[in-house]
Amino acid sequence: MGTSHLDDIFITQRLKDRLSKIGSHPITTVIAPMGYGKTTAIKWWSTRRTKNNESSLFFRQMIMTDSVTDFWTGFCKLFKESPVLYDQLITLGYPRDVQTLALCSEILNAALSEYKKDIYFILDDLHILPSKIITPLILFFAKNLQNKIHIVLLSRNQIFNEEERMKLGHLLGEISAYDLRLNTKELHEYAKRCGLKASDEELDTLATLSEGWFSIVYLNFKSYEKNSKWLSGSTDIFSLINEVLLEPLSEEEREFLILLGISNEFTKEQAAYLWETDNVNTDSEELLNSLSRNNAFITKTDNLYRYHHMLQQCTRYFFSKKTPEYQQKS
Repeated sequence: MGTSHLDDIFITQRLKDRLSKIGSHPITTVIAPMGYGKTTAIKWWSTRRTKNNESSLFFRQMIMTDSVTDFWTGFCKLFKESPVLYDQLITLGYPRDVQTLALCSEILNAALSEYKKDIYFILDDLHILPSKIITPLILFFAKNLQNKIHIVLLSRNQIFNEEERMKLGHLLGEISAYDLRLNTKELHEYAKRCGLKASDEELDTLATLSEGWFSIVYLNFKSYEKNSKWLSGSTDIFSLINEVLLEPLSEEEREFLILLGISNEFTKEQAAYLWETDNVNTDSEELLNSLSRNNAFITKTDNLYRYHHMLQQCTRYFFSKKTPEYQQKS
């Protein structure tokens, strides 16, 4: 048996093209749910730039807590090899007003002006931080730092609202779940790269069921390589989806998704009718807007909402575990 390439990094040509544009924007957002390969893609891109001797300097920070103080301490530590700059930023503290933001930009521009390379700040898991606090800092930096400085933001949720995106205009580059997911052709290419002996029909079915979610495809390939069986529809997949999509939500949001999963598609009015039967004090439209805005597994077309196939299968699985009385009322 030949060597398996299943654990090799696979980046589609379509995604490579999107990654190559990062240097054209002061800010690039990479937004998708867990399991879409955001961190892997950016690591591949930055490593490739280094291997190709493209002149770049990378500063990476992984957000670990929702504390702004922790974030600022971590950001300052990126410059531990430049003691003067580190001391200046620590003394300044996290900039919360225009005057402090301006001073912070002056300090960074002065310190980084000696570098001739492009400079990239990569901030991962930005969704952990309170957006109302962190967004003004990023927006100010985008417009006031030198052209050679670029900020790459990785998040599971949207970072900027529509007004902020419009104000940024061409300053903002965006990589989404659409760019990270595998289309049918790419899934076939990935299977060939891995040496998977599956039929075209089987791969087409997997492409439809997974809708290109990389983690689902990978786990299925892993199972097929080992047992010649697919995982789609199994409790293993439901466990993964529950961990990725449902567990991070509040109990109210989880129940909302499970309830609405009984429909193939629905309008906001239908969602309100189902939800408000037992939840008269809760705004279903607010829940729906929040979940669809921050969840690539819920799409809206012509005022109709639909779930990603795997999310729907998962929510229906959990709905089936509800009491008969609950199911009948729904």
